[in-house]
Amino acid sequence: MGDAMSPNRACDQCAAEYYVRPSTLRKGFGRYCSKHCSNLANNPSLSQRVPPEIEAKIIEAYRNGASKQRAGEPFGYGRGGVANVLKRNGIEPRGLSEANKGRVVSKATRALISRNHHDVSGKNNPMHGKPPGHGRREYVAHLDAWVRSSWEATVARALLSLGVPHEYERHRIVLGERTYLPDFYLPDSDVYIEVKGWANERWQPILDALALRTDMQLVVIGTSEYKRITARPEALRDILAFD
Repeated sequence: MGDAMSPNRACDQCAAEYYVRPSTLRKGFGRYCSKHCSNLANNPSLSQRVPPEIEAKIIEAYRNGASKQRAGEPFGYGRGGVANVLKRNGIEPRGLSEANKGRVVSKATRALISRNHHDVSGKNNPMHGKPPGHGRREYVAHLDAWVRSSWEATVARALLSLGVPHEYERHRIVLGERTYLPDFYLPDSDVYIEVKGWANERWQPILDALALRTDMQLVVIGTSEYKRITARPEALRDILAFD
């Protein structure tokens, strides 16, 4: 190794000699021989034992419910330093859920938390009355819109080939405290179309409620109907019972 790599500086923390590039020194860096020495120099809680009187105050604050951050903040120690204090004194740092145990919460706050977490149906839902903004997968040119699936795109193109005027997700149906947005609306015949390849426990009650409505006509296109449409788009006319 040449002279250029010979030690040219002593570490500010441990006094060990090491080589550092002159350009690094000119920038104000390279004062320590390693990250370990840098951490020790810049975080007193790692290299110095906390004075006993401060340790006692930190432990008292922590036992009274303060977080590690708040317990050490008045004395210039972070969470890591407080954690070391606790471990040295045989105190296991508590988790976040344990830190919140016993905290007094007002009835109004509990009611708000309960409503936000459990009652988000109908008008309590932040998306109530707003158009859905997720799941769009395929662009349909004649609608100038992104539809949610290839199934909906196929039905839209079949309607176009039949010359049936149609609108995509334009009319929201009110079902008590809930609302539902059918996929297509046919203004000339006042018919709604819902493309549903599957209906789990969540969707089936909604579809059943829509089927019971006497003020609207809903046609549900399931797997069997979709297969007929893909084989022969004209089959959609029969499914809709058009003359």
